[in-house]
Amino acid sequence: MKTVNKKMSPEIILTVFRRFHLTIFVVLFVSGLSLAVIMLTNIFNSSSPDSTNSQTASQNSSSNQEVADKILQQENIPPYTLPDGRINPFSE
Repeated sequence: MKTVNKKMSPEIILTVFRRFHLTIFVVLFVSGLSLAVIMLTNIFNSSSPDSTNSQTASQNSSSNQEVADKILQQENIPPYTLPDGRINPFSE
């Protein structure tokens, strides 16, 4: 009868790796991606707003008001008229 060596020899390890190398790679790859997604999610969820963000928000609201005022001024300007003999292809 053949005696079984209970120690894992390098040959057994290489045989298992050769047989399941694709499965081992896929499992490691998917687990690495999952870990990266979890870590990035935790980073984005735990970030607290800075005081600079609130300052830029107040500056944006004032600049938005300036833009809105300019748009309202543009609405009061009479429409552009073409000289006689010209046709505007974009008019309805």
